[in-house]
Amino acid sequence: RKLRHAAPSLAARGASRRIADAANVVENHLSEFRSTDRRPSLRGPSGGFQNISLIRVRSARAGTLVRSLAPLFDDVAPLQEVADDAHAVFAEAVDDCYRKKLGFPDDVDPSGTPRTLWRRLEPLLRGFDYTIFFRQLAAAADAAPDADLFDVVAGPAAYGDVAEETRAALEAWVRDWRAEATDGAAARLNAANPKFILREWMLVDAYDAAGRGDFAPARELHDLVKTPYAEHEDLSAKYYRRAPPGALNRAGTAWMT
Repeated sequence: RKLRHAAPSLAARGASRRIADAANVVENHLSEFRSTDRRPSLRGPSGGFQNISLIRVRSARAGTLVRSLAPLFDDVAPLQEVADDAHAVFAEAVDDCYRKKLGFPDDVDPSGTPRTLWRRLEPLLRGFDYTIFFRQLAAAADAAPDADLFDVVAGPAAYGDVAEETRAALEAWVRDWRAEATDGAAARLNAANPKFILREWMLVDAYDAAGRGDFAPARELHDLVKTPYAEHEDLSAKYYRRAPPGALNRAGTAWMT
């Protein structure tokens, strides 16, 4: 809208229509973002977040657009306001995403405890499966006071050995998170964090089988991701697990070829 308001002053330079079109692009990006369901993605080898990627991509697009338009403006202040506004919108959405992923209710300020907890947790999760870790938080919410919280939450998600320092830090984090969690946290966690996502190694196995004429694995995965937040106990051992060792080193599966 700010770009559109600035457009008439550029009419003499023949830029009015281009600025108006650019303004529509920015506004459409923001409108689509606000209307997007901010649940975690069902994509990514380690349980990445489609909407986090969306936030970053949209923010980068807005910044690139603003920089591209700058030469058309004598006064770039309106453009800077657009960039600042977009950053604030995206940053607020990131905080709210992690509020949900950490099981906090809607009346909790996302920029308070959820943001603080996430910023402590994020650097500790290198070498862990995000999808499994966040799903296991629901088990920690209802765990006994004397439970080994690392084994409940992080153990199933760990790739390889975990340094004692990291283990202690994660145990302390889970204790602090439990102290802040409120009634109903487990249900909110399971509603916000899918148990199953389509991982590359699953897809490779499915399309390899399909290439041999066996479509059963593809149909099984299709049925699974129709309800990825459900428990699916009969399929948990097969699909609710870390990537198998071979998949972590296979070109086209662990990384792009």
